[in-house]
Amino acid sequence: MAKTDWNLNDSVMPEDMNQIGQEINDMAESLDNHINATLVHGATDAATPNRIARRDANGQFEVGAPTAANHVARKVDLDEVKQSVSDGKNQIASAITGMGQTASGSDTFAQLSGKIRDISKDANAAVGDVLTGKTFYQGGVKRTGTMANKTTDYGAPFTGQTGRLYLRPEAGYHNGTVRVYTDDGNFAPQHIKAGVPIWGVTGTFTSDANAAAADILSGKTAYVNGNKVTGSMPNRSAENFHMPALERTIWQDDKVFLRPPEGYYDGYSWIMTPAGNLNPNNIREGAEILGVWGTLRAWNGEKRTASGSGTRNTNAQLVYQDSSYYTQVGDWPMFQSPHIGWKIGAVVMTTTSATYGENFLTIAFSDIVINRYSPNSHGGWTGVMINLNNWSGSYIIFNTKSNGASIGSIDFQLPHMHSRIDYWQAWEL
Repeated sequence: MAKTDWNLNDSVMPEDMNQIGQEINDMAESLDNHINATLVHGATDAATPNRIARRDANGQFEVGAPTAANHVARKVDLDEVKQSVSDGKNQIASAITGMGQTASGSDTFAQLSGKIRDISKDANAAVGDVLTGKTFYQGGVKRTGTMANKTTDYGAPFTGQTGRLYLRPEAGYHNGTVRVYTDDGNFAPQHIKAGVPIWGVTGTFTSDANAAAADILSGKTAYVNGNKVTGSMPNRSAENFHMPALERTIWQDDKVFLRPPEGYYDGYSWIMTPAGNLNPNNIREGAEILGVWGTLRAWNGEKRTASGSGTRNTNAQLVYQDSSYYTQVGDWPMFQSPHIGWKIGAVVMTTTSATYGENFLTIAFSDIVINRYSPNSHGGWTGVMINLNNWSGSYIIFNTKSNGASIGSIDFQLPHMHSRIDYWQAWEL
């Protein structure tokens, strides 16, 4: 370092001069190096002279240390930044306006940020208004919903009134496919008036039914006017497959009527009545009665014959003469033959009693009963019944004009003695 505190009387030594010269050289060298490194003492073609400033090869204005990080923006760059900021503010303002808030691109950033915060302040949804698990913003805060999501059918309380049923669904979201219901075991067809539909269920209950227990099969139950009734109608088909008739009625040359016992018949049972004489031997050959075809042939090759047996089955009031020829009137036991079907010409009827040792014989033609023939004062034909054990002449004379003995076109009715079996044979007239 050169001496800098010289006095007038100091002697200048050679080394002092050398030192001063060396320092001058060092300063000159340092200055040259600085000039070569910065060129700040010169002026570029676009820079102001004597200013520490320059433009780089790209025309970028620089200050301080000449590095890219220290570039000074040009006006065109600043204009671009200003336009970008203006465009951005306009877009932000438009977005805010779209969210229901008033905003403009001329608003400051502070104003715009405040309006952004106001976007959710007027929202009034609470967490219970948003589905559970879903998030939303309200009052500037992000929140999570708690509303139940109803996805399956479920039962609900109800209140009913005439013409209307109220169901109270549970709180929550219903997507339109979930059904809310209420259970009532009485909501069934049998509890609703017949033919009346209620919510898709048509009733079957009747209040005008008139069936009684006797109209319902025994052991079966039914509801009549809301009351359960147990039937009492006998099931005749279950009792007897061939049910005996209570009565029978025959319409000559027409029909046979059988009166069945009261009860139910399943359509496979039969009602029957005994008909011991309904056999082919009692039916004219070639004729059919109730499905039975006759084999009976006429006794002379042309006439028909029939036979049978029976007991007294009616009474008739007769005018008769006793063995002393006194005229008497009274009821007399009579035998009524079954339906024969052709005009009778003659009948032989005998009654036998093993108890009394008696035999009675009646021989009758179309208008007379004989062994003896005696006209009488009452008109008509007279019948005689002979006591064979007393052949001396005991007889009784019957007047058939008094609703008594007769031989008709299809059957006969003749006097009967005692309560015994009559055996008879008839021939066609």
